[in-house]
Amino acid sequence: MRYSTHNITAASGPPRTMWYGSLAEARPTATTGPVKVVGVPQALLQAALVAASIWNRFVPEMQPRLFNISEKLHSNNVVGTITFPCDPPPHICNVTVDPRYEAPINVLVHEFGHGLGLPAGASSGIGSTVDSTNHWAPLHVDPREIMTAVIDPEPYLAMYTLRAMDASSHRGCIGDYQCPAGYNCYPTSIFNGPGVCERPGSTIITSAHVTDDYSWAFAVGVVISCALAGLFIVFFI
Repeated sequence: MRYSTHNITAASGPPRTMWYGSLAEARPTATTGPVKVVGVPQALLQAALVAASIWNRFVPEMQPRLFNISEKLHSNNVVGTITFPCDPPPHICNVTVDPRYEAPINVLVHEFGHGLGLPAGASSGIGSTVDSTNHWAPLHVDPREIMTAVIDPEPYLAMYTLRAMDASSHRGCIGDYQCPAGYNCYPTSIFNGPGVCERPGSTIITSAHVTDDYSWAFAVGVVISCALAGLFIVFFI
């Protein structure tokens, strides 16, 4: 079988990690879902658990993939690699991370996404297609989305990336209306990431989030509404 290696490079600038929660928040889904970490150096263990928990929280119903992770010094701004294909049993994906890069979680989220079947180069258009080299043929490329070919210093996971998977395979959401009956849409600790459908009372993450690139209008409306409500309370109380 012929194998190929996909490189991920980093844009200039100090990187900001996608995850701003604690490891305790990640643990419930770190080992329950399609991403299984089978080999990882101690220095990358926490980053691997968090990156696994991100995908496992959103795509719990997919075919499991095993990820063997190692540290490797790269050149030419390359910060990580994954070797394809990962599909033949036992579905092991070999991933490398440059230990000099300050946000290994971002690299691992990107490479785990490839292992789950996402092509390179995210697109902001739902109608975009994938070409013969397994890259997006996009309507518009969003340079900050985590699945682009170059990791932005402040990347995020977009709802349109989750939509590239089968709708029944992911639990990403913007609002309750996108969740199954009995579930609500809760925010996560993923920087600018989508919400996740959970049952009320589940162990969830409660940090604020932003979803798609068009959600800024909704966010601004919420801020303005809260500000007006505050002024009303101050004025009349």
